[in-house]
Amino acid sequence: VRSEKEAVQQPADTPAPSVSMDTSPSVPDVSAGTLQLKKVDEKTAAMIMAIVSHESNIPLSELRFKSIRLMEENN
Repeated sequence: VRSEKEAVQQPADTPAPSVSMDTSPSVPDVSAGTLQLKKVDEKTAAMIMAIVSHESNIPLSELRFKSIRLMEENN
């Protein structure tokens, strides 16, 4: 029966496996300025931004919105 210490040790000729860790954040904590909301609540604006990002295949972090406003229909 091998001791616990012997079971954990690797043979000298076997290199330890390398581990690559991505330390960069997946979404940067950067704001490109202010966003003007005109007759639109924050939840709706967030949904519009997500849809634009998804439909254009551009990450939300790479898009820059200046304003989002409600367009009313004229009947």
